[in-house]
Amino acid sequence: MTVYLVAPKSGAGYRLNNTEILDAATLDGWLDTAQATLPGVLTVIVDADDAQTFMQGIAPDGGQTRFLVASTDVDENASFGLGGEVSFSRFFWNQTLNGARLRQAFQVARRAINLTQNAQLDVDGNGVPNQITDALVVDDYFIGSGVALAGDDPFVSEV
Repeated sequence: MTVYLVAPKSGAGYRLNNTEILDAATLDGWLDTAQATLPGVLTVIVDADDAQTFMQGIAPDGGQTRFLVASTDVDENASFGLGGEVSFSRFFWNQTLNGARLRQAFQVARRAINLTQNAQLDVDGNGVPNQITDALVVDDYFIGSGVALAGDDPFVSEV
């Protein structure tokens, strides 16, 4: 199961609409309930301001497998340049759509936005993002069907 959240920051949570704000404790409870009944891995991707702080509030409890992807570190702002065309989400989901594993999609998106934000990946459950163990855990994990492409994206070196 994959949960994707892209929303404006509002205090200790994210604004879902004009009257609702989702805080980490509420989402964590929903995720715990879902994981108690659904098999497999739960992946949560947040592309928003201060996403890492929010992710710390939804860290897995003992025995849960929860992959956490945050587009920003603590107190960083998420960038959505050109109407969202230049954003962590755009790069991440394009890679995923093209059959990339979670690790590959994260690395491409992280490198693409690294001048303005520091994306975080925590999947081993220790609460410390971007360790080599995090990358190794998701090396063979796909979101979706895991369609493998026959070749890499084209690269133009000279015109």
